Amino acid sequence: MTGGTSRPTQAEDALVRSYASLFEGLLPGISGSAHFNAQLRPVGGTGSLNDLRDASTWLRDCGWLQQRGARKPIEREAVNGRHQLAFPLLNSEGRLLWAVGIDLTTATKRRLGDHLIDKVAQRLRPAFECLQRERSLVPAAEITTVTDATERTADLEWLFHVSADLKRSDGEWLSLQHLLASACTRIEATLGSLSVPDKNISLIQAIDTTAAAPIARSLPQLQPHLLAWTVRKKEVLLVNEPSSHLRALVPARLLIVPVLAPSGRVVGLLAFFRGLEMDPFTERHRYLASHLARQIALIVESQSDLATGLPTRAALEHSVEQRCQQTQAHRSLVYIDIDGLHVCNEKHGFELGDELIMRIADLLTSKLVPAESLVGRLSGDKFAVMLENCEPQAALGFTQKLQQAASKIVIGPAEDTFDVSLSCGVATVVDVPKGFARALACSEIACKAAKDRGRNRTELYANDDISMMRRRGDMILVGQLREAIRKEKLILHAQPIVRLDRERSSAGFEVLLRWRDPTGEIVAPGAFMSAAQRYQLMPQIDRYVVRHTLAQLAPYRGLLMEMKATASINISGQSLSDESFIEYLLNELHVSNVPPGLVTCEITEQTAVACLAKSVELMHRLRRAGCKVALDDFGTGASNFTYLQSLPATRIKIDGSFVKDILTNARCVSMVKSLVGLAREFQMDCVAEYVETDALARKLETLGVDHAQGYAFGRPEPLEELLKRMQGAESERLRAYWLEV
Repeated sequence: MTGGTSRPTQAEDALVRSYASLFEGLLPGISGSAHFNAQLRPVGGTGSLNDLRDASTWLRDCGWLQQRGARKPIEREAVNGRHQLAFPLLNSEGRLLWAVGIDLTTATKRRLGDHLIDKVAQRLRPAFECLQRERSLVPAAEITTVTDATERTADLEWLFHVSADLKRSDGEWLSLQHLLASACTRIEATLGSLSVPDKNISLIQAIDTTAAAPIARSLPQLQPHLLAWTVRKKEVLLVNEPSSHLRALVPARLLIVPVLAPSGRVVGLLAFFRGLEMDPFTERHRYLASHLARQIALIVESQSDLATGLPTRAALEHSVEQRCQQTQAHRSLVYIDIDGLHVCNEKHGFELGDELIMRIADLLTSKLVPAESLVGRLSGDKFAVMLENCEPQAALGFTQKLQQAASKIVIGPAEDTFDVSLSCGVATVVDVPKGFARALACSEIACKAAKDRGRNRTELYANDDISMMRRRGDMILVGQLREAIRKEKLILHAQPIVRLDRERSSAGFEVLLRWRDPTGEIVAPGAFMSAAQRYQLMPQIDRYVVRHTLAQLAPYRGLLMEMKATASINISGQSLSDESFIEYLLNELHVSNVPPGLVTCEITEQTAVACLAKSVELMHRLRRAGCKVALDDFGTGASNFTYLQSLPATRIKIDGSFVKDILTNARCVSMVKSLVGLAREFQMDCVAEYVETDALARKLETLGVDHAQGYAFGRPEPLEELLKRMQGAESERLRAYWLEV
């Protein structure tokens, strides 16, 4: 293990092994770790990093001992094929305290990719910070017994769990009260308190209520003085032997730690008290309390929106839930959305948009908002206010005053000011588990209804309002769709496209989406696409279709190339506006090894014309990559002839509304003829949609249409089954051909 160096003491061995466990917990794939003292001599190692003498020589040769101030981590390829990294730990004066060596497996190095040192340092930062503070506060000579090492290991594990548990799996921040209680138990304090005046945070935690009673009584008088001292000094105050004056005020030993904002400003204090009959606080307690204060600062910052200073959604939810648990009352939640903020951003720039958000936040912290209300910023241009002792109908008075005040805001250049207005939705906060989340969803639906009905108005959530019921149904549906994407419950079907020649040979197919809903039923896209578009889910769906289509095509690429058949994949307007989508598609083509020529990307004519510049750019990139491009539902747009020359498409798909009546309607025949002529003029082929009978197919053939798609040639079926059927048909065709030969 030690590669010829002296065997580590029991204390050193305990330290090395406890940190090895922390390192592996933070970054699975570490095969070994080693520790080196300030002279870069080996302390001990675990796992595959066993040649400590060689590693020590490597570190001593890198120049860290001669350098002053900041030192950079280093890395090397080891002789055993593994990758080794070393990280220096410095004190506040820039002196070398300690060094840690990390041995990574080849697989881990490959998984982490580029910028390896930065990624490993980021993952191991909690453990490095603990070790750095420990080496700064406690001289190595003090770690001489197994008891010391065991106690310190337990502290490390506690700090590690505090850091790891800061954010729960459900996204809620760990309760400050819970954190304070855990700290009081670990530090063995009679009483602990946390005060952050700017955030209205004032918490007290007593381990022994009887013993803590005298301290708790004196705390209101003592705390302002402690906060003033902490703001002035910005350092830890440890008093084990209080003066007679202080003892008369609070009969206890004190440990006071400042809570610092990222700017270095003192925003609060964390205090622990012990009765005079108890053991004094030690440097170990100072270390634990200082680390905890840093974690509390993270939580406090996370619960406040940086731009407005208002509580975040998570903090608002926590406050509302606490209020509901403490008292019963009629409460209403108001959902507020700034109308047309994107227009303000586009016309006047994002700086003015940000100023408008700040101005609205100012209104929500003014006397307009009733006392005891809770306010928060949800995201972007959206806010929420919980009104205490207020029925939804009564909340209309508040929203009316708020909207009037907002309309008086003057923002933008004098010659072109922006008209400020707010849309609001109101719902009841029901005292049930997750009551805030339910009220927020309902008030959001009401707010969206207010926007639909003209904006600058307030709507109350009502179960019998048809549009609100539809929106609520859409929200539920979108939630189920997101879950379906995550669990890969969306299914790919396909419908054949045939050549209108004598053999009616296959020209490929169009990929169509289906969804297996929670009941197990197969649902067609018409039932969920509008909701997906409304809630901006189409880019995720399009990526899902691309990824799974190419994965299923890969085994059949030889067959499709032989048949000169293509797979048509629909691209939505939302993906067209997503600059990263084309990169995703091209990357998936590369990964799947499917030739680009086997893929036709379909974009509806109306979408292409509405986003003309982006459509042209996307089509050119697809064409350069080797893909084909089709304009879907062609003929339905008002400007198709004008813009067609700008769009580098390879195919038009004639909308079914012109196809279905060509046997009886002369105008439809003329329209199809003109579209075919247009395609010929621009050297494109054409596909007729909704071809449901042989008679229609024959008529289309006489009109010069190249391909047809519809029930006459096959209904949509699972993509995998269609590919297998095409493979069987091609095998049968080849067999018949060779028999004839």
